[in-house]
Amino acid sequence: MKLKIHFFVALSFAIQLNAQNNVNPEKDEEIRDKKIVHQIGFQANALISQLIPFDPNSLPENVNPYIIYYSLNSAKSGWGFRTGGGLVLDKNATNDGITARNINNNKWGFRIGVEKQFNLSERWTSGAGFDLLYQTDKQITKTVTESFIKATSEINSNTTQFGGGFMGWIRFAISKNVLLGTEASFYYLTGSNRLITRTTQEGQGFPFTETKTDDKFDISNGNFNVPLTLYVIVRF
Repeated sequence: MKLKIHFFVALSFAIQLNAQNNVNPEKDEEIRDKKIVHQIGFQANALISQLIPFDPNSLPENVNPYIIYYSLNSAKSGWGFRTGGGLVLDKNATNDGITARNINNNKWGFRIGVEKQFNLSERWTSGAGFDLLYQTDKQITKTVTESFIKATSEINSNTTQFGGGFMGWIRFAISKNVLLGTEASFYYLTGSNRLITRTTQEGQGFPFTETKTDDKFDISNGNFNVPLTLYVIVRF
């Protein structure tokens, strides 16, 4: 069962800020006079997929692991600092009466970088920057097959990568405090994958056997991430 994190608290906070902004016109001038602009964004894909019915298989998979991000920028020059992170927990279990399989996946990502913001119009802004990244991906797959013999297989995969790359984003201001945005990026990552496997077999009339392997591989890859992630952003 996939564990989904929904950001109703963040959305409620954004709506509250929007309401306060509408009843207090002095907020517009206050934000324009700020020297530093802070922004906090939350991924809204999971929430939208539940509010708007559609076939999830008809859309490409969103692989952006950065569920939350924070940035602060100079209101005058547009230059600023950005950071973000996220944790994705995915559990899946199947059982057809003969074979039972359990998959536990734990992905964690962190990034930090600099960016330049551009004001395109009163409501539209864009930006570009460079990020440093660190990611881990741990997956444990256990399979048990029971027939004439009982066969058990456990695969433990642990991937650690670091790297960097360029990103760009565009945002639309619903109000002075609430924005919607998306981003695209090209990141190059390098690291290693450790793969540990253990298999056993046993049954009536069959001797118990066990096999273990422990391998480590160097990996590197460059990924272009298309703008599939929608962020709800609070600006203050």
